[in-house]
Amino acid sequence: MFRSTDIKILSAIFADEQRTQVTVKYLQGGSELTENVLASQKKFQELVDVYGLDNIHEDTSNWIEEKHDQNDKFIEAIAEQRGYVKKKDHEYLDLFQILFIKDDFSDELMFKLKIEALQSIQDLELGERKRKIHKLIRSSHRPRDIVVALLEATSSPS
Repeated sequence: MFRSTDIKILSAIFADEQRTQVTVKYLQGGSELTENVLASQKKFQELVDVYGLDNIHEDTSNWIEEKHDQNDKFIEAIAEQRGYVKKKDHEYLDLFQILFIKDDFSDELMFKLKIEALQSIQDLELGERKRKIHKLIRSSHRPRDIVVALLEATSSPS
């Protein structure tokens, strides 16, 4: 059946973990059809001869990866709906969230924040403002000062 010239196999996916059944999607006469083939059937060997066992494994792996991605997105959507997580709408959201936790930061954390801030504006075209913004970030004593400098860097020049 799969050797027929009017059949084009679109995908073949193992339908169970024991790999005893394959779900085959194919085109025949302009129609997309689906057929389940058991490993014990002659059709299975014909499928392997025509399509290849490696292709079946690859299709299965791609299908599993796609399903995992769909599940991850679904779980993230539920978590966001229920308020467990918030979607990051602003690139500096992590910095803003840190600001509301505490205002007393170690020198090490402030250094890391400054480095991160300087790297985030590295590729921006700031013109003459670049030196001023770098100075603001380097001289910051609180995360709020860093955020103010970042906001100034990303706002239009006045």
